[in-house]
Amino acid sequence: MDFQRLILFGALGMVLLLLWQSWLEYESGKNGAAMNANTPASQVSGAAQDTTTATKPEADDVPQAPAVSAAPETSDTAAAIPLSQSLPGERRVIAETDIIRAEIDTRGGDLRRLALLTYPVSLDEPDTPFVLLNDSGADLFLIQDGLLSAGREAPNHHTIFSTERQNVRLSPGEDSVQVHLEWTSDDGVVFRKTFTFHRNSYYIDVAFTVDNQSSDQWVGYRYSQILRTQVAEPSSGFGFLGRLPSYKGGAIFTPEDKYQKIDFEEMYEANLARSTTSGWVAMLQHYFVGALLPSAGTGYEFYSNVTRRDSGPRYLIGYKTTQPTAVPAR
Repeated sequence: MDFQRLILFGALGMVLLLLWQSWLEYESGKNGAAMNANTPASQVSGAAQDTTTATKPEADDVPQAPAVSAAPETSDTAAAIPLSQSLPGERRVIAETDIIRAEIDTRGGDLRRLALLTYPVSLDEPDTPFVLLNDSGADLFLIQDGLLSAGREAPNHHTIFSTERQNVRLSPGEDSVQVHLEWTSDDGVVFRKTFTFHRNSYYIDVAFTVDNQSSDQWVGYRYSQILRTQVAEPSSGFGFLGRLPSYKGGAIFTPEDKYQKIDFEEMYEANLARSTTSGWVAMLQHYFVGALLPSAGTGYEFYSNVTRRDSGPRYLIGYKTTQPTAVPAR
């Protein structure tokens, strides 16, 4: 149903230009649909009336199916957990290429940690890579995604997946390496989530496959979101010779409204709900950006949400598909 590329760039003064060029290249259509089925799938009309998730701890951070509401629900009643505490996790799968080292948690299949191997954390530590994505401490920055379905179970970013491999590494002569995760619902629908990492590339392809072995048609949607916390940047103490001011927060691009910043204050005041057919959603920080690039050819809603408003807000910005994908029963 939906194909997402997670693009992670590090470039002084060139981040948005590179992101723009990558989006144009991606829009050229060289990539196909990403959520598919082992049996033929088709687009169907009609509205989903409810969202049933596989697991629902802190369910206020899971968006609703598009037909239910134009924007994700916001609840202020999530259990208060100290912000310095790591997010709940299960087993880690480590994937390494020539330029990145990624950690995927089997809880949700989240991309929890990502080190940029060719970018040192500082000149004094040339062998220590800069960590862009991180799921511990106060400064959280990670990628969550999953599926939504009406009246049926669907894996979200709280679901516990299984996997056969714990570590994968790009070998000489290989152009890509994959991580496969799997989860089966109680009624026999098998969901497979696949990450593909490429040589000399910061693109990460993420795809869902639905194998409907149940007796009823499965209908669902795809969502993907970036979780970020707002932490004050440390001062260098060197005045104008120190770090220059930079924007840290959300941003979106749509063909209709072009580039638009969505800062933390705006997200806190009101949820974003923007319908579009293509574009990208991102979180920016000093020098770096993490962005979600859904494929063209279907409808999307770009949204934002804030959880834990009274105990260290967590800011979410992402997209969800607005057209359902139907997977027939076997």
